[in-house]
Amino acid sequence: MSEPDNNFTNLYVTNLDSSIDHKALIAMFESIGPLESAKLKLNDDGTPTGIAFVNYRKSEDAQRAIKEMDKSQTPSGGIIFVTRFVSRQENLLQKDSQSLTPIAQNMKRTFDSNIFVNYLPLETTEEEVKEKFEVTGKILQLRLNKKPQKLF
Repeated sequence: MSEPDNNFTNLYVTNLDSSIDHKALIAMFESIGPLESAKLKLNDDGTPTGIAFVNYRKSEDAQRAIKEMDKSQTPSGGIIFVTRFVSRQENLLQKDSQSLTPIAQNMKRTFDSNIFVNYLPLETTEEEVKEKFEVTGKILQLRLNKKPQKLF
Protein backbone atom coordinates (compact mmCIF):
# COMPACT_ATOMS: atom_id res chain seq x y z
CA MET A 1 0.00 0.00 0.00
CA SER A 2 1.47 3.35 -0.99
CA GLU A 3 1.95 6.26 1.40
CA PRO A 4 -0.78 8.93 1.25
CA ASP A 5 0.15 12.07 -0.65
CA ASN A 6 0.66 14.83 1.94
CA ASN A 7 1.24 17.53 -0.66
CA PHE A 8 -2.34 18.70 -1.19
CA THR A 9 -4.22 21.97 -0.78
CA ASN A 10 -7.79 21.07 -1.80
CA LEU A 11 -10.33 19.99 0.81
CA TYR A 12 -13.78 18.47 0.64
CA VAL A 13 -16.17 19.59 3.39
CA THR A 14 -19.50 17.93 4.13
CA ASN A 15 -22.39 18.22 6.57
CA LEU A 16 -22.28 22.02 6.75
CA ASP A 17 -25.28 23.86 8.19
CA SER A 18 -27.77 24.90 5.53
CA SER A 19 -27.59 28.44 6.93
CA ILE A 20 -23.89 28.89 6.04
CA ASP A 21 -23.15 31.35 3.25
CA HIS A 22 -19.99 31.99 1.22
CA LYS A 23 -18.74 34.72 3.56
CA ALA A 24 -19.15 32.49 6.65
CA LEU A 25 -17.42 29.60 4.85
CA ILE A 26 -14.41 31.78 4.08
CA ALA A 27 -14.27 33.13 7.64
CA MET A 28 -14.43 29.61 9.07
CA PHE A 29 -11.51 28.26 7.03
CA GLU A 30 -9.39 31.43 6.78
CA SER A 31 -8.84 31.15 10.53
CA ILE A 32 -6.38 28.34 9.68
CA GLY A 33 -4.51 30.10 6.86
CA PRO A 34 -4.83 32.04 3.58
CA LEU A 35 -7.21 30.54 1.02
CA GLU A 36 -6.84 30.29 -2.72
CA SER A 37 -10.60 29.71 -3.07
CA ALA A 38 -13.71 28.46 -1.29
CA LYS A 39 -16.93 27.35 -2.95
CA LEU A 40 -20.26 26.15 -1.61
CA LYS A 41 -22.00 23.52 -3.71
CA LEU A 42 -25.57 24.60 -4.42
CA ASN A 43 -28.72 22.77 -5.47
CA ASP A 44 -30.44 23.71 -8.73
CA ASP A 45 -32.68 26.12 -6.80
CA GLY A 46 -29.63 27.90 -5.29
CA THR A 47 -29.92 26.46 -1.79
CA PRO A 48 -26.76 25.07 -0.14
CA THR A 49 -26.20 21.30 -0.27
CA GLY A 50 -24.05 21.21 2.87
CA ILE A 51 -20.95 20.52 0.76
CA ALA A 52 -18.03 22.87 0.11
CA PHE A 53 -14.65 22.82 -1.62
CA VAL A 54 -11.84 24.75 0.07
CA ASN A 55 -8.43 25.34 -1.49
CA TYR A 56 -5.55 26.61 0.67
CA ARG A 57 -2.43 28.33 -0.62
CA LYS A 58 -0.20 26.06 1.49
CA SER A 59 -0.38 22.32 1.99
CA GLU A 60 0.49 22.69 5.68
CA ASP A 61 -2.64 24.80 6.21
CA ALA A 62 -4.83 22.23 4.47
CA GLN A 63 -3.42 19.46 6.66
CA ARG A 64 -3.92 21.59 9.77
CA ALA A 65 -7.52 22.34 8.75
CA ILE A 66 -8.25 18.61 8.58
CA LYS A 67 -6.69 17.99 12.00
CA GLU A 68 -8.49 20.89 13.67
CA MET A 69 -11.82 20.97 11.88
CA ASP A 70 -12.71 17.40 10.91
CA LYS A 71 -15.54 16.14 13.12
CA SER A 72 -15.90 19.55 14.77
CA GLN A 73 -19.26 20.73 16.02
CA THR A 74 -21.25 23.45 14.28
CA PRO A 75 -23.20 26.14 16.20
CA SER A 76 -26.43 24.22 15.49
CA GLY A 77 -25.01 21.00 16.98
CA GLY A 78 -24.11 19.18 13.77
CA ILE A 79 -20.70 17.69 12.96
CA ILE A 80 -18.74 18.72 9.86
CA PHE A 81 -16.38 16.40 8.03
CA VAL A 82 -13.22 17.80 6.42
CA THR A 83 -11.04 15.58 4.22
CA ARG A 84 -8.53 15.84 1.42
CA PHE A 85 -10.32 16.33 -1.89
CA VAL A 86 -9.85 13.31 -4.13
CA SER A 87 -10.57 13.83 -7.82
CA ARG A 88 -12.68 11.31 -9.66
CA GLN A 89 -9.66 10.37 -11.80
CA GLU A 90 -7.43 9.78 -8.75
CA ASN A 91 -10.13 7.71 -7.10
CA LEU A 92 -10.52 5.55 -10.22
CA LEU A 93 -6.76 5.00 -10.43
CA GLN A 94 -6.70 3.89 -6.79
CA LYS A 95 -9.65 1.58 -7.44
CA ASP A 96 -7.47 -0.57 -9.69
CA SER A 97 -5.16 -1.41 -6.78
CA GLN A 98 -6.04 -3.90 -4.06
CA SER A 99 -6.24 -1.24 -1.34
CA LEU A 100 -9.29 0.85 -0.51
CA THR A 101 -9.70 4.03 -2.52
CA PRO A 102 -9.15 7.32 -0.63
CA ILE A 103 -12.89 7.99 -0.60
CA ALA A 104 -13.63 4.47 0.66
CA GLN A 105 -10.96 4.84 3.38
CA ASN A 106 -12.53 8.07 4.59
CA MET A 107 -16.03 6.61 4.54
CA LYS A 108 -14.83 3.57 6.49
CA ARG A 109 -13.22 5.77 9.17
CA THR A 110 -16.39 7.85 9.45
CA PHE A 111 -18.82 4.95 9.57
CA ASP A 112 -16.68 2.84 11.90
CA SER A 113 -17.72 5.20 14.68
CA ASN A 114 -21.45 5.25 13.80
CA ILE A 115 -24.05 3.00 15.33
CA PHE A 116 -27.62 2.41 14.25
CA VAL A 117 -30.30 1.60 16.81
CA ASN A 118 -33.62 0.30 15.58
CA TYR A 119 -37.07 -0.15 17.12
CA LEU A 120 -36.98 2.71 19.60
CA PRO A 121 -40.45 3.84 20.69
CA LEU A 122 -41.60 6.91 18.74
CA GLU A 123 -41.90 8.92 21.95
CA THR A 124 -38.19 8.42 22.81
CA THR A 125 -36.38 11.76 23.21
CA GLU A 126 -32.80 12.67 22.32
CA GLU A 127 -32.11 13.29 26.01
CA GLU A 128 -33.16 9.72 26.86
CA VAL A 129 -30.93 8.26 24.16
CA LYS A 130 -27.97 10.40 25.26
CA GLU A 131 -28.47 9.37 28.89
CA LYS A 132 -28.33 5.67 27.97
CA PHE A 133 -25.45 5.83 25.47
CA GLU A 134 -23.12 8.50 26.89
CA VAL A 135 -21.92 6.03 29.52
CA THR A 136 -19.89 4.43 26.68
CA GLY A 137 -18.38 7.68 25.36
CA LYS A 138 -19.07 11.13 23.96
CA ILE A 139 -21.88 11.38 21.41
CA LEU A 140 -20.85 13.67 18.55
CA GLN A 141 -24.14 13.65 16.69
CA LEU A 142 -27.55 12.11 17.23
CA ARG A 143 -30.44 11.86 14.82
CA LEU A 144 -33.78 10.30 15.72
CA ASN A 145 -36.11 9.15 12.98
CA LYS A 146 -39.61 9.97 14.16
CA LYS A 147 -41.37 8.30 11.22
CA PRO A 148 -43.23 5.07 11.98
CA GLN A 149 -41.63 2.04 10.34
CA LYS A 150 -43.65 0.27 7.65
CA LEU A 151 -44.36 -3.34 8.37
CA PHE A 152 -44.20 -5.84 5.53
